[in-house]
Amino acid sequence: MLGVLTKPDLLSSGSLNSHKIWREVLEGKTHPTIHGYHCVLLPDDEQRTRGVTKLQMEQKAEEFFTGTAPWNEIPNRTRFGIPNFIRYISSLLVHRIEN
Repeated sequence: MLGVLTKPDLLSSGSLNSHKIWREVLEGKTHPTIHGYHCVLLPDDEQRTRGVTKLQMEQKAEEFFTGTAPWNEIPNRTRFGIPNFIRYISSLLVHRIEN
């Protein structure tokens, strides 16, 4: 099983307990899964209406995950963003096919 956490930007900076819970999940301390968790930032309705591009969303996500606590404090950076998620599931799929 693989977990995906979405909309981390909806947690306010004062939601310290929620940040702690999400961090523990991402670090595999609670609710462990075989393949761990990824955290992605998805466009909201307004961004989709404005036609925000994939590249713009990837840049926004990179800025968010590198500039916002607690995400920027988590050492394993490969668990953040859509590109990392795609790389991981692609390699997982290739491994499954080869086996």
